[in-house]
Amino acid sequence: MAPHRNWVQAEDDILVDVLTELALDGKWKSDTGFKSGYLKVIEQKLVEKLPNSGLSTTNIDSRIKTLKKHSMAINEMLNDGSGLKKQTSLVSSKYKGSVWESFSSFGRIG
Repeated sequence: MAPHRNWVQAEDDILVDVLTELALDGKWKSDTGFKSGYLKVIEQKLVEKLPNSGLSTTNIDSRIKTLKKHSMAINEMLNDGSGLKKQTSLVSSKYKGSVWESFSSFGRIG
């Protein structure tokens, strides 16, 4: 198991760009997500764009799961009457329920 790794914003941005490229390239997308082998392709693309990052497929898989969890929580909050105040980038919630507590434990979102 790879040790815990803290990602920086630039790495997240590039990872999302690479995921978007793969999603738009019909070769890697399936009905249920990405096809087998996509993590290796992402790893290769990240090595090109971030040569000294040392990111492995384990790191990448873990980060994708974390980003997915964050985006699901944000989506749920935005669809339940909560909102994002664009001027201040603060999240408002109509309740302090499990979704808010889960979201607030994520740390930075941007």
